[in-house]
Amino acid sequence: INYWDEIVYIAAGKDLFDHKALWPYPRGPVISFIYAVIYAFVADTEYWLIVTDAAGRVLAYTLLFISVWLVGRELQLLKLAPALLLLSLFTALPVYSNFINNPSYWTFAVFAGLSLWLILVFARTQKISVLVGASFMVGFTLLARPDVVFGISALLAAVFTIRPWRIFNVTKVVASMAGIPSVLVGGYIAIFGLQTGVYL
Repeated sequence: INYWDEIVYIAAGKDLFDHKALWPYPRGPVISFIYAVIYAFVADTEYWLIVTDAAGRVLAYTLLFISVWLVGRELQLLKLAPALLLLSLFTALPVYSNFINNPSYWTFAVFAGLSLWLILVFARTQKISVLVGASFMVGFTLLARPDVVFGISALLAAVFTIRPWRIFNVTKVVASMAGIPSVLVGGYIAIFGLQTGVYL
């Protein structure tokens, strides 16, 4: 177990479950919700800390693997690269081992990967429902780590995939990709502020 961040994130999940204590937005609160759900199943066991940590590691690897596979499948459908190539690179070059030790890294990487996947699906299908899903994934990414640059990059990526290029279509994309993440982040900050009196 990581001495610093990992143990703190697990404790944040326990505090959320036991005391409904929210984490401030700059700390990336989405991981506390993930650990709270895991902790709920093991709260009565003597080994809750080790089991929660192990379950988090398994979940991290599984979700990273799934997000890479989904992105690879889209690249294959776009005839850019075989899905197995991306998956093989992910497995052969284990960059994920750096992520798994720090929960805010792997949650950010997973939600960023799912955002990329849905933007690629939107590029192919131009379906608004897919764009809304991508917007939620961007919001969760920003709740994993407060990285505004990522939000702007995702918005621009979605705008550049619009077909046909029309102001009305651009407006819909910007409204979804900026609006939904802003509501998620702003809503969390407001709820945290109501609970604590501190608006970060």
